[in-house]
Amino acid sequence: MAASYRWTSKIPSVGYTPRRSPVKRTGGRYRRKLHVIEGDMHRAEQLRERRACREEQLQADQVAWRKIEVAKEKRAQEIRDRKAEIRKWCLVRE
Repeated sequence: MAASYRWTSKIPSVGYTPRRSPVKRTGGRYRRKLHVIEGDMHRAEQLRERRACREEQLQADQVAWRKIEVAKEKRAQEIRDRKAEIRKWCLVRE
């Protein structure tokens, strides 16, 4: 009788291996899915931050390029004015 009791017992140490309940199995799946979703959200947030940083850098670069273009135009105008002045003096001497 002791042997038959051993195999019908629900005590794990006696030889019964308990099965996981379906709820626990889905809990693991849920945690894995949640982990994947959290990772995706983290990556999306990083991409948004990088995009914002790139846009700020692009705006700063555009401002810098505009300043350079203005300086070039100013210098070109100074050179044209100077050349016109030199031509005027050359024509006066002749």
